[in-house]
Amino acid sequence: MKILLIEDNIELAYLVKGKLAQFRMHVDMAHTGEEGLRMSKLAYYDIVIVDLLLDIVLNGLELIRLIRKFDTTIPIIVISGLCDVETKLAGFHAGADDYLPKPLDFNELSARIIRLYSRINRPYFNQVCYRGITYDVQKRCVSFEDRKVYLKNKESMLFEYFMQHPNRIISRQELIAAVWHLNMNPDTNIVDVSVRNLRQRIDRQLGRKTIHSIYGEGYRFSL
Repeated sequence: MKILLIEDNIELAYLVKGKLAQFRMHVDMAHTGEEGLRMSKLAYYDIVIVDLLLDIVLNGLELIRLIRKFDTTIPIIVISGLCDVETKLAGFHAGADDYLPKPLDFNELSARIIRLYSRINRPYFNQVCYRGITYDVQKRCVSFEDRKVYLKNKESMLFEYFMQHPNRIISRQELIAAVWHLNMNPDTNIVDVSVRNLRQRIDRQLGRKTIHSIYGEGYRFSL
């Protein structure tokens, strides 16, 4: 597995590189946002790990946004000493797939890397089907009859979770934990906004209502 680590703390970068090598992961390092952006364009990587607090020229959030302009599928993990909910949500909004606080637990970091890598590279179970709707996990494509919708980042994870749990009421807290990996109940409308956007894309294109609001409880995916 080939990983790009973008971290301005050189000592920490070498520590991460050495620890991940124990898990047979090859790590290339960049120590500025500009260097990381250049390397992400020049070579293929399975995972990108980004520190939020990079140099003032190109910080982590802006770097993630720029990477997402030319690569919408590569998994991006944020590592940061900033652990407040607002910063985590900003990372997810920018296009990150996961967020780990510093100081790092390297066993957890390796587990998160393997989970994300397996999710997009697994040879089996690439498709989830429900009552005529097929979701291709790797391509992030929803198909129904002759219609197709391609999803982005969190949209895809949110829709996949709904597809895996049809006909069941799913609370906002469960979605926050499963899709955004937050173990708290922040005062945020991120779930409602994401579901609304997903409805606009899915229901309009498929011509079917799929995600139903259950007052006071959450959402249910059903046809």
